[in-house]
Amino acid sequence: MSISNTSNTSTEEPQRWAILIGINFYKDPINRLSGCVRDVTNIQACLETIGGPLNIFTFTASTPSGPDASYPSEPKAMWPTYSNFTSTIEQILHSGRKDDFVYIHFSGHGRRLRRAEKERGDFALVLVGDDDDRDEIEGFDLTKRLKMMIEKGINVTLVLDCCFSGSTPRQAGESGTATRTIGHRKLDHAIPLDLETDLRPGDPATGILRDAKFVPKWLLEPDGYGILAACGPHEVAKELNYNGERNGALSVFLCQAFYALQKAGVEMSHQELYQQICVQFHNYYPQQHPMLYGNPRHMFFGGPGNTCLAGGLPVFRSRDRKFLFLTAGYAHGVEMNDEFRLSPISSRSLNSPPRGREEFRAQVIAVHALVSELAPLNPNEPIDQVKTGWIANRRTWQSGPKIHVCLSETISSLDQWMAELSRRNEVVNLSFDSNEETPSLFHVTFEEQKGYEITDHKGQIQYGLLFNAGSSLQSVQAVFDLLERAAAFKFVEGLQNKQPDSAFEQSFEISLLNAKGEDFSAHGIVEIKSNEILTIKVRNLSSQPLYIAILDLCPSWKIECLTQIDGGGDYIPVPATSDTFSGEENQQFQMVVPSWARSKGLKRCEDVIKVFITREPTSFSSLLLPAAALDGSREQQYLGRSFIERNINLLMNGSLRSSTTQSADWSTRNFIIVTEDEL
Repeated sequence: MSISNTSNTSTEEPQRWAILIGINFYKDPINRLSGCVRDVTNIQACLETIGGPLNIFTFTASTPSGPDASYPSEPKAMWPTYSNFTSTIEQILHSGRKDDFVYIHFSGHGRRLRRAEKERGDFALVLVGDDDDRDEIEGFDLTKRLKMMIEKGINVTLVLDCCFSGSTPRQAGESGTATRTIGHRKLDHAIPLDLETDLRPGDPATGILRDAKFVPKWLLEPDGYGILAACGPHEVAKELNYNGERNGALSVFLCQAFYALQKAGVEMSHQELYQQICVQFHNYYPQQHPMLYGNPRHMFFGGPGNTCLAGGLPVFRSRDRKFLFLTAGYAHGVEMNDEFRLSPISSRSLNSPPRGREEFRAQVIAVHALVSELAPLNPNEPIDQVKTGWIANRRTWQSGPKIHVCLSETISSLDQWMAELSRRNEVVNLSFDSNEETPSLFHVTFEEQKGYEITDHKGQIQYGLLFNAGSSLQSVQAVFDLLERAAAFKFVEGLQNKQPDSAFEQSFEISLLNAKGEDFSAHGIVEIKSNEILTIKVRNLSSQPLYIAILDLCPSWKIECLTQIDGGGDYIPVPATSDTFSGEENQQFQMVVPSWARSKGLKRCEDVIKVFITREPTSFSSLLLPAAALDGSREQQYLGRSFIERNINLLMNGSLRSSTTQSADWSTRNFIIVTEDEL
């Protein structure tokens, strides 16, 4: 074991711990790798630039020069064995304190295990074994140890630069690449008794693998951890040649993102790192898709972030650097001729707006399902200055249908309304006659004691929308904010592929089941009791993987991603049916009448569960609409405005602009869930 200690004598500052494992040497020569030891050396250099107390434990296994070597070239104390790994975790558990930070990086082989007594699989990190030690740590085992750290209040970041695809060892691939996985094997030893008894079925930590998939819903709460995996469950993690040397793709892109964000002065959350890593993969190795789990705001090797992420979408350059792409397409609401302002990642800091000379204005010239091509708004301006990882924010939008709002005769401050309307993005169309041919979506009234109220066309007060104000509506500006929130919400609800491909539609089945297994897919609207559990079941009928994202359009006019709530990723892969994968994904969720609704005397509320099905993985985070700030905090207000400004031009028009360039390999399903409170 190599130990690097840069801690000081302070007892107040949280301690930082790191366990770095890099394994090039495996006994079977066909399984040996080249870049894993280099990975952890580079990662250690990153960590040492953070400063503050730091304890690094490094375990490496280098390949000796002799072809018949049976052991790594390092001393045995430095080997990444099961005993060395787990004893280091025990040391951190013993010495670590609440609010300490732990970073674990594994570069090497992963593999799947098949338990003889079960049809479900488990994963393992393949370590170095000898006559006295095991040669792997199973997910079941690692789960328990990480769970203990989380329960102690220690913040955990886990990076896995390996894969669990179950593909053949070191399969032939592209020139200069190697696969970081070893094939299936049966469990050949017993799980330690304390772990087997502590993690029973039904425990939150037992769901490491559902349907033989690495979806780590295995910690108590997502707030205390972040996990970055090199690829999806059905993919392989590659070693690539970088600057003439072998490196793990995830490790090298992680280091690049780390230094770029550090230089830009941006708070280094997992989400920021993940976005930058994804665009690098998209550019250099699009066959591999890294996965992020846990709390996206969790800081890399740190705690919760103090500032909010600015809105925007990353862009990437083609490998020949001739073309520029936006990481969003028709499925995200992008249209031809949309204009964006591009700026470097330093613009992500709320306190550091981009300088004019750093901005680049671009226009969408081609739209596909999940990406769009950009070109300079000024044809004479080259795109050379734009780099992969820059951030795009919407600059202008097309004129289109508006939200019709009827103002009551009780409103006397019409000059304030017209002044505010002139400052807005022309989303709201005000009228004073409720009998117009165009029906009003909302009606606004005013009473001196109550302030402004917003009702629907039936005269029902929109408590869910008013909930976002936090108190009575007393300003015209606050009313406009809520109306724009409603417009953004309705835009997402109406997103659908207007040119679906029948072959893609037949490549999957999707069902909505209640607790009795009854299928409500064809009903459109489902009425249930509070606390009832529903299941979305997706079956992949094709020979290619599918990806699903599930959004909840809440009664409070908030939009959240259900797969992220418990620490899951932006999307869920549904691999094709095989010996390893069932080709099926089941997502359960429980519906309740929220407390704010009950406090208003409401017994029923309505959610829209929106499911996106795509052929390629993508994030729909740009469509999320966080809860508005009840305390007026800048952070959440910024998030809401950022979303609205990105999507304002596409609101309420009922369909996306038709185009022959639109890809058909995406689809949506809306399920309206009416939940009634139990008496």
